[in-house]
Amino acid sequence: IARDITERHETEEMLRLLKRSVDANPHGIVLTNASAHHVIEYVNPAFESLTGYKKEEVLGQNCRFLQGPDTDPEMIDKIHNALQERQEIQITLKNYRKDGSWFWNQLILGPVFDDKNFCTHFIGIQQDITQQQANSEYIARQQTHHSLTGLINHHTFEKILDVAFHIQHESQQSLIVMYVDLDGFQPLNQSLGHL
Repeated sequence: IARDITERHETEEMLRLLKRSVDANPHGIVLTNASAHHVIEYVNPAFESLTGYKKEEVLGQNCRFLQGPDTDPEMIDKIHNALQERQEIQITLKNYRKDGSWFWNQLILGPVFDDKNFCTHFIGIQQDITQQQANSEYIARQQTHHSLTGLINHHTFEKILDVAFHIQHESQQSLIVMYVDLDGFQPLNQSLGHL
């Protein structure tokens, strides 16, 4: 008896290639089932290095173990809503590694449907964007603060003053603006330095 197994062999080869691709992905990938508990069924090596947890420690658990005291409850609610609605979502939230250190996690979470359009799983793709967030915060601060003194800059001061004038005008409260001119500031900087 002979049987043509070419198609099965091609399917197995494609599955092997897909698994190698997911395993080699530089972003953390986690696959959970679509049950009420959203149990983790698979994580790739990038997830392990990103979080510090080994696959054996997380399989069978819910991803909530990555959350901590500073994880934004609003973002958690958005995740729950996306899971209930079976919709894709992209958010940034603070997660925690096994050693307790935190990182900014850019998470893309999406449902996986079978051929009958039934949601069987959810896939999460995680990326550590902590340095990116720090750079953005630094640039935003540089735009509003003086780099030497750390005080707000002239442009930001004018914005704040404009808001204060509007509040003062509506509430009829007094508003005092003081201008301080430091004489001899230049020689002080030159002799002692900015710090």
